[in-house]
Amino acid sequence: MYRCKGSQRSETKMNPSTLLVTSALYPTLMNQQFIPPETGIVTPTEQQMQRLTKLQDLAKRQPTEYITIYIYSSKSYILITSLFHPLAHNMPQHKALYLDSKCGKFVLGTNETPKPGQGELLVRIEAVGLNPVDWGIQKWGLFIETYPAILGTDTAGVVVEVGQGVTNFAVGDRVLYQGAWANDRASYQQFNVVSASITAKIPNFLSFEAAASVPVCLTAAFLGLYNANPHGAGYSAPFKSSSVGKYAGKPLFVFGGAGAVGQFAIQLGKLSGFSPIITTASLHQTRYLKSLGATHVIDRHLPLSSLRDEVKNITTTPLDIVFDAVSTADTQKAGYELLSPRGSLVVLLNPEVAKTEGKEIYHVFAIPTLPHTSKICTEMYRHLTGWLEEGVIRPNNVEILPQGLEGVVDGLAKLENGQVSGTKLIARPQLTGNVREKLSISTKQEALGSEKSNGTTQKEKTAAKRKSLFRRIIS
Repeated sequence: MYRCKGSQRSETKMNPSTLLVTSALYPTLMNQQFIPPETGIVTPTEQQMQRLTKLQDLAKRQPTEYITIYIYSSKSYILITSLFHPLAHNMPQHKALYLDSKCGKFVLGTNETPKPGQGELLVRIEAVGLNPVDWGIQKWGLFIETYPAILGTDTAGVVVEVGQGVTNFAVGDRVLYQGAWANDRASYQQFNVVSASITAKIPNFLSFEAAASVPVCLTAAFLGLYNANPHGAGYSAPFKSSSVGKYAGKPLFVFGGAGAVGQFAIQLGKLSGFSPIITTASLHQTRYLKSLGATHVIDRHLPLSSLRDEVKNITTTPLDIVFDAVSTADTQKAGYELLSPRGSLVVLLNPEVAKTEGKEIYHVFAIPTLPHTSKICTEMYRHLTGWLEEGVIRPNNVEILPQGLEGVVDGLAKLENGQVSGTKLIARPQLTGNVREKLSISTKQEALGSEKSNGTTQKEKTAAKRKSLFRRIIS
């Protein structure tokens, strides 16, 4: 009998589900299906039990295999068991996706598998989320000075080795965290190391793919609202019961609520008690955003000049906080004008409005290891597992890319060309194909096709506009 390790929210009966076995290294065993009668307690049939036993035996015999068994329903999937051999990381090298030079091409190659240092974990990466900054780094040479370089930061995986001094994690733990721009810590690869202090365990009812949508965007929203001035708006973080719901009756306005960062700003606002929570988005997102905590959704296609009247129709309470998850010059100007005389505007890109006396502007850069972010981010990760288990923080919706790390290039091209809305793109590094010497996957232009004709294409015009944003991404 297999007990599902789902949350209490998953105890009710669902329609007949499928037990799906995923096996990265044994394609012939992938997608073997079983039909359990319900979630909660699952009693496999004799044939199902034979298959499960076969997979358990396989995991014990093969030191490089990792197998995860899920129950899938139409809307969710729940981890039943993970079969992990402690020697699964015992390999000197692993596959990695490199940016070969400044403004160069992505190349599939190998990297040395690192050893965890004091207070660190070595993690086998099962899912990595894509972020727009990654294509900005490739296109304009931002941030990175040493090449070839590995990018990628939104990470979920399995602990395979624990460094000295780590007592709160063990081999086999499923974890999520934010990687860093260093070749032993970035996440477009199959293994990396991370500090245990900025790592959280994944609740058993969440998939790796869902978990990988959380770290970077949650950090951006969290720092914007709660980091101390002048690095954030300085509201009390909801670490203690006295801070949960503290700001009841205080309105919060979020530009871009359906975006990856905006969704977390809404959820954190609800956790802190802000009300009403007003956001801009496409109206077809209204139901979803209200499920996250938004009380009012304003059509993002309305003229920005009309926002003041729209907000007045919702609340007459002075607006002390605007979180701009879009952060164009136009949205920043509109948000700043909405503020009360002593209000605060949080932006994700460089400020584009002139400050006036009394009103503050806080520019957030979502890195959890900076001197002014490490303390609050360590505390955030200590609480994150509980928030996910309770459902007060929910991951983004995700779209899973094919071909492991090889699928990252096409995914970044979709992000650059504005072809992603309301979802987080996720790659699965363990499903990467064989490394071929000097394999150049493609540039984004090759991935999407040339489409160039006489004159400037629409893609070039769009890219030119976005280039101006990325050049202002750091203060």
